[in-house]
Amino acid sequence: MGSEGGPLPGFVANGVLLGTSRRGLGWSGQVRRSAVRPRVFCRSSTGEAGWLVLEKEVLPQDTDYSGFAWHGTYVEYFEEIRCLALRTYGLGYGDFLQSFRLHFALTNMEMQFRRPAKLGSLVLVKGRFGESRNPRLTCECSIVSKEDPSLEYVSATCSLVTITEDFRPARWPKPFAAWYQSYHEASKDGGVVPAITNFL
Repeated sequence: MGSEGGPLPGFVANGVLLGTSRRGLGWSGQVRRSAVRPRVFCRSSTGEAGWLVLEKEVLPQDTDYSGFAWHGTYVEYFEEIRCLALRTYGLGYGDFLQSFRLHFALTNMEMQFRRPAKLGSLVLVKGRFGESRNPRLTCECSIVSKEDPSLEYVSATCSLVTITEDFRPARWPKPFAAWYQSYHEASKDGGVVPAITNFL
């Protein structure tokens, strides 16, 4: 939520955050810390703790010759939900670099393909931060049918490591470590996660 307590642009605050692709938050990779103080509900309407949800339509550019989503499309969707998660909690990739001179580097991604999404399908891209150990941040992701969320297309576990500008591993900055602890505790009991900016 914003500084006035209302929902973030492009989202509905009914227990789950539902984005509309690149609209609403501008997608510049940065957040105006003076203007944005998001408070994020950590339990969706289905009772799943910690998930952010982004609605996508499978477009022609997302498919291969068969009319089904190309496997690389899912990787792009997962990157989008990871970026959205950090931005929603108040510190995008660009802000992280500016504030701490550190990057998040993707070091591993394990994917399970269960069924293909086809051209025109409406899907929900879900993401949350899982059990993590500094300096590794684990992201759990899933793509399901909007019409029937019990139908899962793909799931993935992604590992990110904080690195310096000369590509050396580095531990999380203390403010980020404090925020992750708060996130981890809130996501277990459906609490509200404070913005990362609250710890800066």
